[in-house]
Amino acid sequence: MKLTTLYLLSTILLAVSVAIWAVAARRRLARFTTRDLTTLAMIMCLLHVVLLPFKSGLANVPGLDALVYAIPYTVVLLVGLRLVPKPGAASCIILGQGLLGQLLGRGLNPVMWPYHVWCALSVEAVLLVTGPVLRTLPQALALACLRGLVSNGYSYLLLAPLVWRQHYAAWYVEMKIGMGLVGCVIGAWLGMVLGPRVERAAANPVG
Repeated sequence: MKLTTLYLLSTILLAVSVAIWAVAARRRLARFTTRDLTTLAMIMCLLHVVLLPFKSGLANVPGLDALVYAIPYTVVLLVGLRLVPKPGAASCIILGQGLLGQLLGRGLNPVMWPYHVWCALSVEAVLLVTGPVLRTLPQALALACLRGLVSNGYSYLLLAPLVWRQHYAAWYVEMKIGMGLVGCVIGAWLGMVLGPRVERAAANPVG
């Protein structure tokens, strides 16, 4: 199957999946307050900032780039979900950071949008099953690892050969996915350690 056909099929499947999620979650979707939106905007910006070192040099660390990328991404995402525990918050963070990165980088690229939506949908799917409030490490691990699997799998199996014309051997893709999952596990643990502290600090600001 041609990569372009596979990409189109994945995009169609994505649209169907988003529609199913919207129907399943419609009763649980809550309106965001002004404070929620402000918090989500700050988390999007923070997520973009913590990834800058990766984009500017750490991405060149042989064999470890997927791991290095996953740790800060997962930590900030989980902290954001602790601060705004509502359905749809994950999508706002992931899609917002993706668009922000494009706007501040090489410009908008619609070809990349399905990638960000897939990542957002993977997180929302876990929260739909377990509930929007992130409280346990197993929940965080499931959320982080599913996002990492989707992110790395989609990047190396579809985007790399289709968009960047880079083809990788199966063992290399498996290694990247594995390292990414290790980073997600570390990030999930750190996120669950830091999340409650940030949550308490936000609830009781000094002054």
